Amino acid sequence: MKAANIDANLLVLSTRDNGMPTKLFPIIYDYNYVIVKAKISNKEYYLDATDKFLPFGQVPVRALNGEARVISFKEDGEWTVLKPYQKSTKSTRLSLKLDKNGEFSGTLNIKRTGYSAANKRKEIAGINEEDYLSEFESENVDIEVEEYKVRAEKDIKKPLQESFNITIFKSDQLKNKVRINPFFFERIKENPFKLKERTYPVDFAYPRKSNYSLSLKIPENYKITQLPKDIAIALPNNGGRFILKTVQKNNLITLFIRFSIHKKSYSSEKYFTLKEFFKQIVIAESADIILEKTI
Repeated sequence: MKAANIDANLLVLSTRDNGMPTKLFPIIYDYNYVIVKAKISNKEYYLDATDKFLPFGQVPVRALNGEARVISFKEDGEWTVLKPYQKSTKSTRLSLKLDKNGEFSGTLNIKRTGYSAANKRKEIAGINEEDYLSEFESENVDIEVEEYKVRAEKDIKKPLQESFNITIFKSDQLKNKVRINPFFFERIKENPFKLKERTYPVDFAYPRKSNYSLSLKIPENYKITQLPKDIAIALPNNGGRFILKTVQKNNLITLFIRFSIHKKSYSSEKYFTLKEFFKQIVIAESADIILEKTI
């Protein structure tokens, strides 16, 4: 890069599984990984060429471990914090129609960026489509995939998009009273934080955001007697947010969820706040839609 007159320096760091390096004095054994820091058109890039599923400037997750040390042969070294170049998001859109046999049919569209897209591209590349869909149906036992398409599978600069035509089997026949949990995908069923006490920080590696939307059309001879309650909760200091909102218009139910973790890590003092945050999410996503037959 220097031969091409690009301002570049080595960057030494300790990977996530190697622990945090000390900053009090230099110990070479604290470091086990090297990448490049380049400055192009007054913009800084961190470069690593070990993962073909990551776009230019996006370093592997294993390298996101606090501060790294810039090694310059002309100037003093300095510390720098590695951050993802591309945001990691996942958007799930589900459009379903419920029939009298208790079957849901419709479309599922999933759009991913950042590490979410890279991880899924890696999964898709390592398996043929038939086996991939077989695994998808095994993980979602009530779902049958009728048709599947994937876009930008190999174009890592673009979001990865998957489209499914699906049928969801929940019951044989609709009864006079029907209970439906609308969180068919992305549901947090269990609080990941169970410890009574924690002395170490909680490290998510990188911020992430997910959106979930459901459009559900119910039969004309049913009325909606209960919907999940709208809720908005947030972590202190803009640390994260969860928003759930439902809208009913005639026999169409629309549900939206926005979930985000804005920080890479949270101190042990914030553990109980984080634990309560996820507890409220589990409660919110356990709520059902209740339908009652009118005719």
